[in-house]
Amino acid sequence: MVSPDAGVDLCSHATPAPAFVILSTGRKDEDSLIRFWKRAKTLTATSGSLGIALDFFSPVPVTPCDPPSGIEAALGIEVTSSGRTQFDLLCEVPSAADVSNLEPDIPAVAALPTMGIIVTAAGDVPAYDFVSWFFTPSVGIPEDPGFLISLSYIQVT
Repeated sequence: MVSPDAGVDLCSHATPAPAFVILSTGRKDEDSLIRFWKRAKTLTATSGSLGIALDFFSPVPVTPCDPPSGIEAALGIEVTSSGRTQFDLLCEVPSAADVSNLEPDIPAVAALPTMGIIVTAAGDVPAYDFVSWFFTPSVGIPEDPGFLISLSYIQVT
């Protein structure tokens, strides 16, 4: 995905959309594996019992860290733990409801020393392991636009 200011390796909402179109228009059979090339990596999508299932790249290492100064004020919520990936900051908050009710200060989020911020919590629905919301205002995407449709509820298999 390309934002107004930078390329993004993976957009978790933009990938299922073309997979849905490909499957629903009969361009591929329901049980087909669809491959997307995201820069130097391949992401696959299939039709699953809960909708489009994505096979994400190998896990990105997350190094535990103290929450950076100003993160709780920027997000407007307590951060219970945090970690860093190569580009992003991962912030766990107390509950899935806290994620869905976030009202972050986007300019304050953009000022933090990271490309993106992933806010996550344990899922509150038995079928899903966690819920997350992704912000990258530093590259021109204040929040993941897919959130306007639905939270990212993820089941880890």
